[in-house]
Amino acid sequence: MKQHKKNGRLNPKYLFLALLALCCLLIAVSFTWGSANNIVQTTVGTVIVPMQRGLNSIGTWISSKIEDSKTIHELQEENESLALEVDTLKSQISSMENNLNELDELRELLELKESYPNYSMVGARIISSDAGNWYDTFTIDKGSSDGIEVDMNVIADNGLVGIVIETGFNHAKVRAITDDSSSVSAMDAISEDQCIVNGSLEQKDTGLLDVELIRDDSAISEGNEIVTSYLSDKYLPGLTIGYISNITEDPSTLTKTANVTPVVDFDHLRDVLVITQLKADLVEDAALDTQESGEASGADISGSDGAQTDTDETGESQTEERTDVQ
Repeated sequence: MKQHKKNGRLNPKYLFLALLALCCLLIAVSFTWGSANNIVQTTVGTVIVPMQRGLNSIGTWISSKIEDSKTIHELQEENESLALEVDTLKSQISSMENNLNELDELRELLELKESYPNYSMVGARIISSDAGNWYDTFTIDKGSSDGIEVDMNVIADNGLVGIVIETGFNHAKVRAITDDSSSVSAMDAISEDQCIVNGSLEQKDTGLLDVELIRDDSAISEGNEIVTSYLSDKYLPGLTIGYISNITEDPSTLTKTANVTPVVDFDHLRDVLVITQLKADLVEDAALDTQESGEASGADISGSDGAQTDTDETGESQTEERTDVQ
């Protein structure tokens, strides 16, 4: 007893004996008082069953909450996975759209190149530009290592963009015809009446270029196509600049002024073509062809020394005259 008090715990052996005695008592009661046992069972059932129902309800509620929590967690993980997949698909779609836009631009450049079959060209991409809405001056990713030289013409969107003004080993700087320092010798595509197309600070917001020195009797009119002139020192002939609008007469000078709407979209310029022939080289080649043609003509009609001399002088005179016109 002292040991039990000291430990403060009941000996398991005594507990087992007590439970065994209780079981024996209940068995005896069951055999001795059957009907009373039914009463006991009924009484116990009346008390226990509602408790069991309550416990079952609580257990079911707790189980459903656990399942709901598990389902919500799974749904959250699935939602995060789907969101990541959506972001990935959006990125892929955006990349595909950019590739399609780039493909369309390259196709347009190819069509533009085919529009000028007599010129060799190099495709280039704009890698930087000056501040502003329009590309007045910009840098391309092709340079002297790609055969790019100063004064080479640059085109895009089926029209003239500008001219190369500086070159590096792997880049070049281009001045657009929209720059206020740009001045292009131009002409009407049909009548070949001459004019000058200038970039203008005043026209930046309108997207137009200024046209001046249009003769009073010129056939240039609203909607006419304006192209680069064969009289230009640096620009190759026949490159489309834009279309005429807003013609105004100037009585003091007997000339007209106007505006040109460029065919090039300078707001969204991205890829360009650089024509690798220089106007100076074409002029030199044409002069050599003319000289060779004159010399061949003089040699063919020579019959004697005296005739040869007269013919040479005539041929030389003709050559000098053609050179002056060129």
